[in-house]
Amino acid sequence: MFIGILRRQVGVMTTVLFAAFGLCAEAHAQSGPKYPSEAITMIVPYNPGGATDLTARVVADYMNKKWGVAVNVVNKSAGVRVPALLELYGAKPDGYTLLMDGMGSSSQMPVAVPNLPVDIMARTFIAIIADTPSIYVVAPNSPIKNLKDLEAEIKKDPASFTWTSLGGAGSYDHAMRKFMKSIGVNVNNTRPVVVKGGAEGVSLTASGSVKIGFATMSSAGPAIAAKIVRPIAITSARRNASFLDIATVVEQGYPDALQADRYGPSGPPNMPAHVVKQWSDALQEMLKDPEVVQKLERIGLALGFQDAAATRARVVKEVEEIRALYGIK
Repeated sequence: MFIGILRRQVGVMTTVLFAAFGLCAEAHAQSGPKYPSEAITMIVPYNPGGATDLTARVVADYMNKKWGVAVNVVNKSAGVRVPALLELYGAKPDGYTLLMDGMGSSSQMPVAVPNLPVDIMARTFIAIIADTPSIYVVAPNSPIKNLKDLEAEIKKDPASFTWTSLGGAGSYDHAMRKFMKSIGVNVNNTRPVVVKGGAEGVSLTASGSVKIGFATMSSAGPAIAAKIVRPIAITSARRNASFLDIATVVEQGYPDALQADRYGPSGPPNMPAHVVKQWSDALQEMLKDPEVVQKLERIGLALGFQDAAATRARVVKEVEEIRALYGIK
């Protein structure tokens, strides 16, 4: 009898031990190895100093302090962002190579590069942390005071109307195309002037070389403050806290001209779920840090978190809108 009881106890203990080992194995499989345990590369597909670059550096600095590993920002602006995407897609999906993403490096890429060698939807979308609208700016002595004036100027002679473009695929082009569509003008009948970024666009606008320029908050802010250019509209639904005197496109009667770029990290295809969650949790925590919030708002960003699923859904919607705007089938 004693031996039977002992056998039953051993059997129960064995079952418990196997269950415990199974739970541990399952937990390890779900969580994977410790992350991060080495330096992380954050690719920026633009030159240093722009809103995407500045955002990446704020994120990198925060994560470096939080995780105790280097987060290195690497600028790869050549080749219409294709080399940056090829590096991302060719990296191991382990979370150690990421891209500070936006419309220009995802949903607008089929416009910039019709035969794109990667599937824009195959990457791992991690999150969106902020949006930034565009600002319409004119030379200080321009007769254009608001969007009604701008509409009249465009319709007067579309063929001679000049505006700053990022080469067909970028936030400025998106903003201009939406405005042109809202007033019933074919953007292909106007004269875009290609610039490499907001700073160059502001300079051309200030000199009167173009009739209207576009810029992000970060590139336009100093020039507006110095009265080198004059803002006439911002492409958001609400006024920006840093530029309260700039009327929105909605206030001026052009709700269809709403436009905002987005910022947030993406990774190579098939990143582990636990790494995506770790980034997602850390980014949400970051957006509660007053110092970080101040830095990002100084860049001109409107902060707001969206998780991986919401980010993917937004990109899908952007692709549909861009295909319609550019006539891509």
